[in-house]
Amino acid sequence: MRPRTSSRLPDVQDPLILVFETKSGIVIDVELSVNIAYGYDIRAEVIGETGTAALGDGGLVTLKRFAMRSTDIAVDWRQRFNLAYDRELQEWIDAMHRGVAAGPSSWDGFVATAVAEATFRSFTQGGRAVVTLPAKPEIYE
Repeated sequence: MRPRTSSRLPDVQDPLILVFETKSGIVIDVELSVNIAYGYDIRAEVIGETGTAALGDGGLVTLKRFAMRSTDIAVDWRQRFNLAYDRELQEWIDAMHRGVAAGPSSWDGFVATAVAEATFRSFTQGGRAVVTLPAKPEIYE
């Protein structure tokens, strides 16, 4: 979907809203903006039949006073993800020492590329774009 563009960068399609539907009928919506003026913000929420699970809408410190609540907002990804990237790299090194695979596979990359291509097709041509994957070749096993 192409909502009204930001007044800050009117020639760039920002924000974007993406809606995905899985083969089993699960609907996923992604709302993103890369030019938000207030800071770096990332959130996720899974809504299920019996409850929800939410990732982060809080900063490192929440201040409550004068009947208000405020929290810091990171200026970029480092404050929020630096430690996660360090752990991911260490897990990859540890797996390498054990002689096992770690992280996404090349098939995962193939599938992500197919989804990205369909997303781009939908964005440029409008409407729904179907992701069609071939049977997983033996080389990816």
